Amino acid sequence: NLGLFIKTDNSQQYGGNQIQSSTMTALEQFSSPTNVTSKDDGYAWTPNIAVDQNSHAMYVAYEKKDGDVTNLYIKRSDDGGKTFSDPVRVNDKPGAVFLDGRVPPNVKIGPKGEVYVLWVKGDPAPKLFMTALRGLVLAVSTDGAKTFSPAITVADNEPLADRSFHALEVSGDGKIYVGWLESPAKKLDNGTIVADSSIDPTIRFVRSLDGGHTFAHSIALDKNQCER
Repeated sequence: NLGLFIKTDNSQQYGGNQIQSSTMTALEQFSSPTNVTSKDDGYAWTPNIAVDQNSHAMYVAYEKKDGDVTNLYIKRSDDGGKTFSDPVRVNDKPGAVFLDGRVPPNVKIGPKGEVYVLWVKGDPAPKLFMTALRGLVLAVSTDGAKTFSPAITVADNEPLADRSFHALEVSGDGKIYVGWLESPAKKLDNGTIVADSSIDPTIRFVRSLDGGHTFAHSIALDKNQCER
């Protein structure tokens, strides 16, 4: 059995936030931390991890600032977390990532080794909470995280809303399931986007039957589970 521990170290020793990992081969026995990112990578945030149960490849995704924008990167380890590959940017459009330390990207492995990554993007909306209209985007790699498909926006054709606090699962037959917290929004005549208090916030759920290329219309699971 192999366990993995991921942490963020923001000590002065590393000159900023760095992602570290430790492996566990027995209860309460962890290896010394391995730096997944280095000082040269810059500030790294919101790590998440997935392990392919067949190949045992380990993937660590994280967000980091590149100048004035945020991008999402992933690294792969084929030796149990001792070493990691060079980073690969997941988001095809530079800066199409909304950094929120409470909401890390989700990484899941498909039945054929596909690497699915779900994260939050944000368009400027100063009148909304977090000053952005947030949405969920999904990208997939079929070559072990060497490259990723262009991102697909989840629920893109549904009513205007702020979407975040998400979860991703992939079934054994390749179906993709996404859940999130949704706060309805509306656009005023002057183009300003504001919260729509006439509609309750909801927890919503959607699935894809074709590997994330398309999604069905989402369904509401519950209402008023989080205040705006």
